[in-house]
Amino acid sequence: MTRFRVALAGAGHWHTGMHVRGFAAASALVTAVCEPHDRAAAERWARELDCPVYPTVDDLLEAGGFDVVWAMPRHAEAAALAERLVEAGIPFAIEKPSGLDSVQIEPLVSLVERAGAFGAVAFINRYGPFWEELRALRTAGHLSTVVHGHFRVINGAPVRYVHEGVPWMLQAEVSGGGALRNLGSHGADAICELTGGDPVVLAAATSSGLYRGEVEDYAAALVRGVDGGIFGLEAGYTHGHIDASDQEFRVAGPGAYIVERRSDVVVATSSGERVRRGLSISERYVRFVVDTLDRLRTGRPPIASIADCWRAMRLIDHIYLSAETSAGTSAGLSPGAGR
Repeated sequence: MTRFRVALAGAGHWHTGMHVRGFAAASALVTAVCEPHDRAAAERWARELDCPVYPTVDDLLEAGGFDVVWAMPRHAEAAALAERLVEAGIPFAIEKPSGLDSVQIEPLVSLVERAGAFGAVAFINRYGPFWEELRALRTAGHLSTVVHGHFRVINGAPVRYVHEGVPWMLQAEVSGGGALRNLGSHGADAICELTGGDPVVLAAATSSGLYRGEVEDYAAALVRGVDGGIFGLEAGYTHGHIDASDQEFRVAGPGAYIVERRSDVVVATSSGERVRRGLSISERYVRFVVDTLDRLRTGRPPIASIADCWRAMRLIDHIYLSAETSAGTSAGLSPGAGR
Protein backbone atom coordinates (compact mmCIF):
# COMPACT_ATOMS: atom_id res chain seq x y z
CA MET A 1 0.00 0.00 0.00
CA THR A 2 1.30 3.44 -0.94
CA ARG A 3 2.21 5.62 2.00
CA PHE A 4 1.30 9.08 0.85
CA ARG A 5 3.62 12.00 1.49
CA VAL A 6 1.52 15.06 2.33
CA ALA A 7 2.38 18.75 2.28
CA LEU A 8 0.31 21.05 4.49
CA ALA A 9 -0.31 24.43 2.86
CA GLY A 10 -1.99 26.72 5.36
CA ALA A 11 -1.04 25.12 8.66
CA GLY A 12 -2.49 28.05 10.61
CA HIS A 13 -6.04 26.85 9.84
CA TRP A 14 -8.15 25.94 12.87
CA HIS A 15 -8.95 22.50 11.40
CA THR A 16 -5.30 21.49 10.99
CA GLY A 17 -5.33 19.23 14.05
CA MET A 18 -8.29 17.21 12.79
CA HIS A 19 -6.68 16.74 9.38
CA VAL A 20 -3.46 15.62 11.06
CA ARG A 21 -5.36 12.96 13.02
CA GLY A 22 -6.70 11.78 9.69
CA PHE A 23 -3.18 11.49 8.27
CA ALA A 24 -2.23 9.26 11.20
CA ALA A 25 -5.28 7.06 10.60
CA ALA A 26 -4.38 6.79 6.91
CA SER A 27 -0.71 6.06 7.68
CA ALA A 28 0.22 9.12 5.64
CA LEU A 29 3.43 11.02 6.29
CA VAL A 30 3.48 14.81 6.46
CA THR A 31 6.74 15.82 4.80
CA ALA A 32 6.37 19.62 4.61
CA VAL A 33 4.50 22.48 6.23
CA CYS A 34 3.78 25.92 4.78
CA GLU A 35 1.99 28.90 6.32
CA PRO A 36 2.77 32.30 4.78
CA HIS A 37 0.83 34.32 7.37
CA ASP A 38 1.60 32.59 10.68
CA ARG A 39 5.21 31.55 11.11
CA ALA A 40 4.65 30.45 14.71
CA ALA A 41 1.87 28.04 13.72
CA ALA A 42 3.96 26.64 10.88
CA GLU A 43 6.95 26.04 13.12
CA ARG A 44 4.77 24.49 15.83
CA TRP A 45 3.33 21.94 13.40
CA ALA A 46 6.73 21.34 11.79
CA ARG A 47 8.16 20.44 15.22
CA GLU A 48 5.23 18.16 16.03
CA LEU A 49 5.35 16.42 12.65
CA ASP A 50 9.15 16.45 12.39
CA CYS A 51 9.27 17.97 8.93
CA PRO A 52 10.66 21.11 7.27
CA VAL A 53 8.73 24.36 7.18
CA TYR A 54 8.53 26.67 4.16
CA PRO A 55 7.57 30.34 4.37
CA THR A 56 5.84 30.54 0.98
CA VAL A 57 4.01 28.30 -1.45
CA ASP A 58 6.75 29.01 -4.01
CA ASP A 59 9.33 27.58 -1.63
CA LEU A 60 7.13 24.57 -0.91
CA LEU A 61 6.56 23.73 -4.57
CA GLU A 62 10.22 24.23 -5.44
CA ALA A 63 11.32 21.86 -2.67
CA GLY A 64 8.90 19.08 -3.64
CA GLY A 65 9.10 15.76 -1.84
CA PHE A 66 5.35 15.18 -1.51
CA ASP A 67 2.57 13.40 -3.39
CA VAL A 68 -0.44 15.51 -2.47
CA VAL A 69 -1.09 18.96 -1.02
CA TRP A 70 -3.57 19.50 1.78
CA ALA A 71 -4.59 23.13 1.27
CA MET A 72 -6.12 25.22 4.05
CA PRO A 73 -5.48 28.77 2.84
CA ARG A 74 -7.21 32.03 3.55
CA HIS A 75 -10.34 32.11 1.42
CA ALA A 76 -9.14 35.03 -0.69
CA GLU A 77 -6.08 33.01 -1.72
CA ALA A 78 -7.70 29.59 -2.10
CA ALA A 79 -8.70 29.59 -5.77
CA ALA A 80 -5.31 30.89 -6.91
CA LEU A 81 -3.51 28.23 -4.87
CA ALA A 82 -5.70 25.47 -6.28
CA GLU A 83 -5.04 26.76 -9.80
CA ARG A 84 -1.29 26.58 -9.24
CA LEU A 85 -1.57 23.02 -7.98
CA VAL A 86 -3.63 21.94 -10.99
CA GLU A 87 -1.17 23.55 -13.40
CA ALA A 88 1.70 21.83 -11.60
CA GLY A 89 -0.06 18.46 -11.84
CA ILE A 90 -0.28 18.06 -8.07
CA PRO A 91 -3.39 16.40 -6.59
CA PHE A 92 -4.90 18.28 -3.68
CA ALA A 93 -7.59 18.47 -1.04
CA ILE A 94 -8.81 21.89 0.00
CA GLU A 95 -10.93 23.35 2.77
CA LYS A 96 -14.25 24.89 1.83
CA PRO A 97 -15.29 27.44 0.64
CA SER A 98 -12.24 27.32 -1.68
CA GLY A 99 -12.61 30.99 -2.62
CA LEU A 100 -14.31 34.26 -1.79
CA ASP A 101 -17.34 33.42 -3.94
CA SER A 102 -18.47 31.38 -6.92
CA VAL A 103 -16.98 33.92 -9.36
CA GLN A 104 -13.49 33.08 -8.09
CA ILE A 105 -14.12 29.35 -8.17
CA GLU A 106 -15.83 29.03 -11.57
CA PRO A 107 -12.66 29.16 -13.75
CA LEU A 108 -11.14 26.51 -11.51
CA VAL A 109 -13.97 24.08 -12.29
CA SER A 110 -13.18 23.95 -16.00
CA LEU A 111 -9.43 23.94 -15.32
CA VAL A 112 -9.75 20.86 -13.10
CA GLU A 113 -11.98 19.10 -15.62
CA ARG A 114 -9.70 19.83 -18.59
CA ALA A 115 -6.63 18.65 -16.71
CA GLY A 116 -8.33 15.59 -15.24
CA ALA A 117 -6.98 16.79 -11.91
CA PHE A 118 -7.80 15.40 -8.49
CA GLY A 119 -9.24 18.14 -6.30
CA ALA A 120 -11.23 17.17 -3.19
CA VAL A 121 -13.22 19.63 -1.07
CA ALA A 122 -13.67 19.12 2.67
CA PHE A 123 -17.46 18.89 2.84
CA ILE A 124 -16.99 16.58 5.81
CA ASN A 125 -20.70 16.27 6.62
CA ARG A 126 -21.02 14.05 3.56
CA TYR A 127 -19.23 11.44 5.66
CA GLY A 128 -21.91 11.38 8.36
CA PRO A 129 -24.46 8.55 8.59
CA PHE A 130 -27.24 10.95 7.52
CA TRP A 131 -26.23 10.52 3.88
CA GLU A 132 -25.77 6.77 4.18
CA GLU A 133 -29.27 6.42 5.62
CA LEU A 134 -30.73 8.77 3.02
CA ARG A 135 -29.25 6.76 0.16
CA ALA A 136 -30.58 3.54 1.70
CA LEU A 137 -34.07 5.04 2.00
CA ARG A 138 -33.97 6.06 -1.66
CA THR A 139 -32.85 2.60 -2.73
CA ALA A 140 -35.70 1.06 -0.72
CA GLY A 141 -38.20 3.39 -2.37
CA HIS A 142 -39.04 5.28 0.83
CA LEU A 143 -37.71 8.64 -0.37
CA SER A 144 -38.54 8.97 -4.05
CA THR A 145 -38.59 12.75 -3.73
CA VAL A 146 -37.91 15.35 -1.05
CA VAL A 147 -40.95 17.27 0.15
CA HIS A 148 -39.00 19.50 2.51
CA GLY A 149 -35.67 19.70 4.28
CA HIS A 150 -33.83 21.94 6.71
CA PHE A 151 -30.11 22.35 7.34
CA ARG A 152 -28.89 24.27 10.38
CA VAL A 153 -25.40 24.87 11.77
CA ILE A 154 -25.19 27.30 14.70
CA ASN A 155 -21.80 27.59 16.39
CA GLY A 156 -20.42 29.80 19.13
CA ALA A 157 -19.29 33.41 19.10
CA PRO A 158 -17.01 34.49 16.23
CA VAL A 159 -14.35 35.67 18.68
CA ARG A 160 -13.25 32.04 18.76
CA TYR A 161 -11.55 32.69 15.41
CA VAL A 162 -9.45 35.35 17.08
CA HIS A 163 -8.55 32.85 19.81
CA GLU A 164 -7.62 30.32 17.10
CA GLY A 165 -5.24 32.80 15.46
CA VAL A 166 -7.38 33.36 12.36
CA PRO A 167 -8.95 36.82 12.88
CA TRP A 168 -9.11 37.17 9.08
CA MET A 169 -12.26 35.04 9.25
CA LEU A 170 -14.03 38.17 10.48
CA GLN A 171 -12.80 40.31 7.57
CA ALA A 172 -15.14 40.14 4.58
CA GLU A 173 -12.49 40.93 1.97
CA VAL A 174 -10.42 37.94 3.12
CA SER A 175 -13.10 35.44 4.19
CA GLY A 176 -15.87 36.22 1.69
CA GLY A 177 -18.50 36.49 4.39
CA GLY A 178 -19.52 35.31 7.81
CA ALA A 179 -21.58 32.43 9.11
CA LEU A 180 -23.38 31.90 5.80
CA ARG A 181 -20.21 31.57 3.72
CA ASN A 182 -18.43 29.47 6.33
CA LEU A 183 -20.99 27.28 8.10
CA GLY A 184 -23.81 27.64 5.59
CA SER A 185 -21.69 25.97 2.94
CA HIS A 186 -22.61 22.58 4.43
CA GLY A 187 -26.33 23.25 4.10
CA ALA A 188 -25.90 24.73 0.63
CA ASP A 189 -23.97 21.64 -0.45
CA ALA A 190 -26.74 19.42 0.93
CA ILE A 191 -29.46 21.37 -0.91
CA CYS A 192 -27.55 21.25 -4.20
CA GLU A 193 -26.90 17.53 -3.78
CA LEU A 194 -30.57 16.79 -3.06
CA THR A 195 -32.10 18.98 -5.75
CA GLY A 196 -29.70 17.98 -8.51
CA GLY A 197 -30.62 21.09 -10.49
CA ASP A 198 -30.89 24.84 -10.20
CA PRO A 199 -32.60 25.76 -6.91
CA VAL A 200 -34.44 29.06 -6.49
CA VAL A 201 -33.93 31.32 -3.48
CA LEU A 202 -37.42 32.34 -2.34
CA ALA A 203 -36.40 34.51 0.62
CA ALA A 204 -33.33 35.27 2.69
CA ALA A 205 -32.06 37.47 5.50
CA THR A 206 -28.73 38.07 7.20
CA SER A 207 -27.92 39.84 10.44
CA SER A 208 -24.88 41.09 12.32
CA GLY A 209 -27.09 42.32 15.13
CA LEU A 210 -25.59 40.21 17.90
CA TYR A 211 -21.90 41.07 17.60
CA ARG A 212 -22.07 44.08 15.24
CA GLY A 213 -19.13 42.76 13.25
CA GLU A 214 -18.08 43.25 9.65
CA VAL A 215 -19.53 39.88 8.62
CA GLU A 216 -22.95 38.42 9.39
CA ASP A 217 -23.37 36.38 12.54
CA TYR A 218 -26.66 34.83 11.40
CA ALA A 219 -28.34 33.99 8.11
CA ALA A 220 -31.52 32.20 7.07
CA ALA A 221 -32.89 31.29 3.65
CA LEU A 222 -35.83 29.52 2.06
CA VAL A 223 -35.03 27.65 -1.15
CA ARG A 224 -37.18 25.73 -3.65
CA GLY A 225 -35.75 22.80 -5.59
CA VAL A 226 -36.49 22.03 -9.23
CA ASP A 227 -38.99 19.33 -8.21
CA GLY A 228 -40.84 21.66 -5.84
CA GLY A 229 -39.19 20.59 -2.59
CA ILE A 230 -38.80 23.37 -0.02
CA PHE A 231 -35.55 23.73 1.91
CA GLY A 232 -34.56 25.89 4.83
CA LEU A 233 -30.98 26.89 5.58
CA GLU A 234 -29.66 28.47 8.79
CA ALA A 235 -26.12 29.39 9.73
CA GLY A 236 -24.96 31.35 12.73
CA TYR A 237 -22.30 32.29 15.23
CA THR A 238 -25.03 32.79 17.83
CA HIS A 239 -24.80 29.78 20.14
CA GLY A 240 -24.61 30.74 23.81
CA HIS A 241 -21.48 28.64 24.44
CA ILE A 242 -18.39 29.54 22.47
CA ASP A 243 -17.34 25.92 21.87
CA ALA A 244 -20.81 24.44 21.35
CA SER A 245 -22.70 23.65 18.17
CA ASP A 246 -26.34 23.17 17.26
CA GLN A 247 -26.38 21.20 14.04
CA GLU A 248 -29.43 19.60 12.49
CA PHE A 249 -30.04 18.11 9.06
CA ARG A 250 -33.64 17.10 8.35
CA VAL A 251 -35.38 15.70 5.26
CA ALA A 252 -38.96 14.54 4.71
CA GLY A 253 -40.31 12.50 1.81
CA PRO A 254 -43.42 10.53 0.91
CA GLY A 255 -42.40 7.49 2.96
CA ALA A 256 -39.70 8.60 5.35
CA TYR A 257 -38.48 11.27 7.75
CA ILE A 258 -34.79 11.45 8.60
CA VAL A 259 -33.14 13.77 11.13
CA GLU A 260 -29.53 14.17 12.18
CA ARG A 261 -29.32 16.02 15.48
CA ARG A 262 -26.31 16.19 17.81
CA SER A 263 -24.62 13.70 15.47
CA ASP A 264 -27.22 10.95 16.02
CA VAL A 265 -29.56 10.04 13.17
CA VAL A 266 -33.25 9.20 13.62
CA VAL A 267 -34.98 7.42 10.74
CA ALA A 268 -38.77 7.09 10.71
CA THR A 269 -40.80 5.07 8.20
CA SER A 270 -44.13 3.23 8.32
CA SER A 271 -42.24 0.36 9.96
CA GLY A 272 -41.31 2.49 12.96
CA GLU A 273 -38.43 4.61 14.20
CA ARG A 274 -34.80 3.75 14.81
CA VAL A 275 -31.78 5.66 16.03
CA ARG A 276 -28.24 5.35 14.73
CA ARG A 277 -25.22 6.77 16.48
CA GLY A 278 -23.56 9.47 14.47
CA LEU A 279 -20.01 10.71 14.09
CA SER A 280 -18.37 13.68 15.75
CA ILE A 281 -16.93 16.47 13.61
CA SER A 282 -13.44 15.17 14.38
CA GLU A 283 -14.41 11.65 13.28
CA ARG A 284 -15.80 13.03 10.02
CA TYR A 285 -12.52 14.79 9.29
CA VAL A 286 -10.65 11.54 9.85
CA ARG A 287 -13.01 9.75 7.45
CA PHE A 288 -12.58 12.53 4.91
CA VAL A 289 -8.80 12.23 4.98
CA VAL A 290 -8.73 8.42 4.89
CA ASP A 291 -11.33 8.18 2.11
CA THR A 292 -9.81 10.99 0.03
CA LEU A 293 -6.37 9.40 0.07
CA ASP A 294 -7.88 6.01 -0.77
CA ARG A 295 -9.75 7.54 -3.72
CA LEU A 296 -6.53 9.15 -4.92
CA ARG A 297 -4.69 5.84 -4.56
CA THR A 298 -7.32 3.86 -6.49
CA GLY A 299 -8.00 6.43 -9.21
CA ARG A 300 -11.53 7.32 -8.08
CA PRO A 301 -12.88 10.87 -8.02
CA PRO A 302 -13.33 12.67 -4.69
CA ILE A 303 -16.69 12.44 -2.94
CA ALA A 304 -17.00 16.25 -3.17
CA SER A 305 -15.37 18.07 -6.08
CA ILE A 306 -14.49 21.64 -6.99
CA ALA A 307 -17.63 21.65 -9.15
CA ASP A 308 -19.70 20.67 -6.10
CA CYS A 309 -18.12 23.52 -4.16
CA TRP A 310 -18.87 25.97 -6.96
CA ARG A 311 -22.55 24.98 -6.91
CA ALA A 312 -22.79 25.47 -3.15
CA MET A 313 -21.02 28.84 -3.35
CA ARG A 314 -23.25 29.92 -6.23
CA LEU A 315 -26.32 29.18 -4.11
CA ILE A 316 -24.80 31.12 -1.21
CA ASP A 317 -24.06 34.06 -3.52
CA HIS A 318 -27.74 34.15 -4.49
CA ILE A 319 -28.79 33.94 -0.85
CA TYR A 320 -26.63 36.99 -0.11
CA LEU A 321 -28.13 38.77 -3.11
CA SER A 322 -31.67 37.94 -2.02
CA ALA A 323 -30.96 39.18 1.50
CA GLU A 324 -29.56 42.45 0.16
CA THR A 325 -32.32 43.20 -2.34
CA SER A 326 -35.52 41.92 -0.74
CA ALA A 327 -37.43 44.41 1.39
CA GLY A 328 -39.96 41.82 2.53
CA THR A 329 -43.68 42.28 3.09
CA SER A 330 -45.19 43.80 6.20
CA ALA A 331 -47.51 41.44 8.07
CA GLY A 332 -49.77 44.40 8.86
CA LEU A 333 -50.21 43.57 12.53
CA SER A 334 -50.66 47.16 13.70
CA PRO A 335 -54.31 48.09 14.40
CA GLY A 336 -55.91 49.37 11.23
CA ALA A 337 -53.00 48.30 9.03
CA GLY A 338 -55.13 45.95 6.98
CA ARG A 339 -57.95 48.40 6.34
